[in-house]
Amino acid sequence: MNWRHGAKRTKALLEYLADAQRHQQEKNSEATAQVAAVDERNAALASTIGKLESLLTDALSRDPYVDLDSLKETPRIPAFGKVKPNKRDYLPEPPSSLASLLPWKRIAYRDKYEAAEVQYNIDRQTYDAALAEHQVQAERIRAETAAHNQDIERYKQDFDAGERQAVEDYFTRVLEKSALPAGFPKQATLAYVAEADELRIDFALPAIDAIPETQTYSYDVIRGEASPALMPPKQRRLLYSSVLAQICLRCIHEIFSADRTKKIDHIVFEGNADGINPSSGQPGRFRLVVLSLSRGQYEALNLECVEPRACLYGLGGRLSSKPDQLLALTSAAPEAGQDAAADDGEDLARLKRRINELEGAMHAKDLHITELKNLINEQRDHNRELASELEEKRDDVARLERQNEAQRERLAELAPALRDEQERNAELNALIQSRQDAIDHMKYAVVAQESNSGETAIKPDDASADTEPVETIDEWSAEDDMAEAGIFAPIGSDAVIDGADGARIPARPSPIADDESDKTTTLGELLQGTDSIRAKSLDEVVAPPDDLPYFDEPVTIIDALEGDELKLLKLMMANGWSCSENYLQSAFPRQFINPIIHDINERAYEVLDDNLIEEIRGLLVVDEEYRYALEKALKQAENPKVTDKRESQ
Repeated sequence: MNWRHGAKRTKALLEYLADAQRHQQEKNSEATAQVAAVDERNAALASTIGKLESLLTDALSRDPYVDLDSLKETPRIPAFGKVKPNKRDYLPEPPSSLASLLPWKRIAYRDKYEAAEVQYNIDRQTYDAALAEHQVQAERIRAETAAHNQDIERYKQDFDAGERQAVEDYFTRVLEKSALPAGFPKQATLAYVAEADELRIDFALPAIDAIPETQTYSYDVIRGEASPALMPPKQRRLLYSSVLAQICLRCIHEIFSADRTKKIDHIVFEGNADGINPSSGQPGRFRLVVLSLSRGQYEALNLECVEPRACLYGLGGRLSSKPDQLLALTSAAPEAGQDAAADDGEDLARLKRRINELEGAMHAKDLHITELKNLINEQRDHNRELASELEEKRDDVARLERQNEAQRERLAELAPALRDEQERNAELNALIQSRQDAIDHMKYAVVAQESNSGETAIKPDDASADTEPVETIDEWSAEDDMAEAGIFAPIGSDAVIDGADGARIPARPSPIADDESDKTTTLGELLQGTDSIRAKSLDEVVAPPDDLPYFDEPVTIIDALEGDELKLLKLMMANGWSCSENYLQSAFPRQFINPIIHDINERAYEVLDDNLIEEIRGLLVVDEEYRYALEKALKQAENPKVTDKRESQ
């Protein structure tokens, strides 16, 4: 039993020792972390004090010059994120060869096709609207940027000319660019006296709070926390005085260094701090630093090696003896605690300089008043000019209204002549139709004469045995409710087309009548076999002249078109340059016709400033002015010799 009791006590003692060791390790690690935190705080405090002591020397390594061209901007136009719709991405999957034989499958495919075409048109319109809006936004950004850059350019010109407002604004930018510590005010009021080449600076100084109260931190092992060691009041006051003197010298250095055009020859610096007056308890503004310095005095300095307060006193400046208590400087006499005492001669010189400064300021105000009066007179003259221009504009508007009224009367007079011209055109069309009928009769007469078999010539109105199956099919289609001509309009054509996987799908017949398609026969085909004299006379009647305008431009258009566009133009040329939309759709069963026509018109507008294809009374018609030139261009495009010759040129 005794050995068991001894084992328990030994185990408990070991656990106690382990807990004590672990607790001591945790305490040591916590103390190490706190010591590291104290070291970090001391490093940050030393960095802050070091920055305050080196305010002047840090400014000497920076260039305070402000390049006014750097204020100009470049237009930042956002990217256009939309993608142009592709017509082929909207086409539905065509039915299979077996499914194309079923009427409901064809109806469903037609509905999907029409819905896809509608959706494509909507997306294309949305894309065009978004693109137009993006272009408007880009133009607005470019205009705003150009206006800003023009303002900067005028600002540069005013500064080069020595305009007071431009000079004050430039040196304000210089002081705002100064890299003072965080929490320091950067407010400065500048006054430029051009007659004396003098710049007066009213600078806002930091309060005593900018100087840290703590000098260092130490770790108390017994209490287990960091304890601060306060900076002695005298040392804090001396550091604050040094900061004020450095700010004064730093501002003067930055002004003279940034003045590369030598507009400033003399600087008067006054540093003021905002705070609570200790004697009255009221807020106020207290002048703590004053310095008047010429450019020659500045250029004789070596600011890298000076002691700030001694340099300030040596230049005749004044610094409050108790700036931490906001003891303001007086304008009558220097501070009692100032190291360099001023004699009566210095007071008299300072007084005369002050009088000259006041006289210069008064003279500057008089000049400013004179400038304002001149501006008022100029504005009045400008208003008179605007009133005169407004009166002239009103006279121009009245004159234009009279011209418009005369134009209306002229149009009313020309209306009867226009109607007469339309009637004459109708008569000419009837005459041309009669001549076409005569040419048709001549064709059949020539065929009858040249026939060696003695067979009777076929009349236009005669029906052969081959047309009977077509009539039978047409009668069946008219009676059947599920006729293909009324089911599958988007992929209809005059011929049976192949569907998906080789399936044959009957299509809607073209709305163009047979007699209209017969009219597409060329004059040369009608006159085959006739004698040369009759053909020459007919060609002279209907052939257009060779010197038609716009021939080179259609050649350029044809060269820029692709396969579908050329195919559509050739189809319209073969049909007399006018076709219905359904007829053209039959030639392009799985494509949209409108985008193809739109692409043709876009390229034509780039060359001719006009559209080639227009919709007139439900038909798509090529402009008569360009038909002959287009026909020649298409024939040249089909001739490999002409094409190779033009490409070589």
